[in-house]
Amino acid sequence: MNKVSDSIAYRQRSVGYIVAGLVLGVVLTVCEMGNPGEQAELPPSYYNDQVLGPLPMVSLDSLGEAAGRLEGEADHPDPDTFGYDKETGVYTHPAAAPEIEGPRPFKGSLTYIDMEQYSKNIDVVAYYPHIASVGHTYQSVLEFDGRRYMFNGGYPSVQIYDITDPRELELIPAPEPIDSGIEGDDPLYLRGFFRYVPRLDKYYFIQSYSPPYVGFLENKYLDPERVRAIRNWPNLKGFRVFEMTAPDAFELVATVTSDPEGDPAKRPQQGGGCSEFAWDGISQYMFMTCAPTDDYANQPYRSLLYTYGVSAYDMTDPANPIYLSTWHVPGQLLSEQEAFRKNPRWNNKASRMGARVMFVPKYPDDGGQYGYVAMGGWGFYVVDIRDPANMKTVGKVDDFPIAVSGNEGDSVYVDIIEQTGGHVFFNGYPLVEDCYEPYKNIYTIDVNDPSNPKRVGIFPRPKPPADAAFTDFCQRRGSFGPKRPGASGRSIQPGTPNPRYAPWSFYSAGMQMFDVSDPTDVKIAAYFVPKMMDPEMNWAFGNPTNAVFVEWDRNLIYLFTNHGFYILSSPLLGDPVFGMPGEDAGIGRPPA
Repeated sequence: MNKVSDSIAYRQRSVGYIVAGLVLGVVLTVCEMGNPGEQAELPPSYYNDQVLGPLPMVSLDSLGEAAGRLEGEADHPDPDTFGYDKETGVYTHPAAAPEIEGPRPFKGSLTYIDMEQYSKNIDVVAYYPHIASVGHTYQSVLEFDGRRYMFNGGYPSVQIYDITDPRELELIPAPEPIDSGIEGDDPLYLRGFFRYVPRLDKYYFIQSYSPPYVGFLENKYLDPERVRAIRNWPNLKGFRVFEMTAPDAFELVATVTSDPEGDPAKRPQQGGGCSEFAWDGISQYMFMTCAPTDDYANQPYRSLLYTYGVSAYDMTDPANPIYLSTWHVPGQLLSEQEAFRKNPRWNNKASRMGARVMFVPKYPDDGGQYGYVAMGGWGFYVVDIRDPANMKTVGKVDDFPIAVSGNEGDSVYVDIIEQTGGHVFFNGYPLVEDCYEPYKNIYTIDVNDPSNPKRVGIFPRPKPPADAAFTDFCQRRGSFGPKRPGASGRSIQPGTPNPRYAPWSFYSAGMQMFDVSDPTDVKIAAYFVPKMMDPEMNWAFGNPTNAVFVEWDRNLIYLFTNHGFYILSSPLLGDPVFGMPGEDAGIGRPPA
């Protein structure tokens, strides 16, 4: 079996394990919760045509141990230190826990799938049962011939929607995977992002490439064969640029290796390739998260080999990106062991270290000075980007409480930095089910003094409405916690972001919209919490709501879940706009 087919087969096996664990977790009889009534009745197909009876409570040490725990990993927490208090109705998260897959129910967990829907200050415009991925998805919006399209990409596919009138959305055929032209290379499935370049009056699509991780490498400490396969991955590590002439017409114009000394035609490249980028299509500069060489490997996390820094490229000619420099945090490189060991996470086998995206509110050729980076377990960094060929660290917040397992730092919302008086919002996200990890806070950070950014607030933890059958979202099962605030830093959300309201996808808590008018005292202003899943789609229970995208110019919120996506409006944002918006949409429009 070759590497690609082997990877696919491994993913399929992993999905099978998750389904098996899900069935076990869902049908648990948990004490002290009362009768769930009608919601306990799920169709037989949910159980693969085999109805299972009640099972006993799962013990705290009976799940998730197949891969083994290693020296440095967190032990299972003392049961007396966390859990649900039926008197207060509040779940206390463990201070630390090993990362596991599958359900981890507790006394107080629901014994059924909650199919109710809850909302405040939110109206549902439409719902569509289309799924590009049951995990994370990424959205881009673009316009051709007077119509607006959304690309919703995930692994392993993409869906394209005509959203000109979202009430009558049309799913249009996606193009076939595009041959890269390199023998043995993976085809392109359009999982990247689109940018309009006004000076050229052209659209471009940028797809990053890295070796496989999810579903391929479970534990690098126990699987040297797959580690070697990733290090010697023969396909591209870097990114490609495609020119678009229609929503389904692409032409490859550039192939870029992230290894500055590498040549994929001559030898295997070093490093871990690239992940995501910040570029508005207008600026000369693009900032891509990459691990250029094998030196970028001080990464504790068990299923990742590399830790990303931020590489800058000159995109004056998108068909010829020019590498400028790579910024990183001291301690990321193998050659920086002393600095690495100063971080208390260095050997815990659970923390994700390195950049996901550089978030850029204003680009250097437009007068911008700083980029903001969530560096996982390294914390939050302010980077001087005025000279992209010589990026420098200006300030940092690196004393966040250790919160493993889970991703401790993934996203920075910078879109309203000026309107909030120089504040940004930083968060990680959960990786396990049933709240078997520390809660991931959203922090307000004051960056008015870039050399000395300060934590000045924490967002409120969402609570279920009074009419819900549970008093804490941890009881609802699956993951609970913040994911991302729209597509900030990754995609272009058309229009001007609302200066007061900011929505986050929140897994089992759906979409939570926060009032950030006082960034030091944030409130929950609205929410929409859909059903947990479609019983016919039982493979994605742990990832209920995973992405949110906002058309600010039309006051519409797109919420992506494990069973489809919802289009929402809110009186807090203003009346929804159907049809094409005005000329100040904020995204490029090639002439018809």
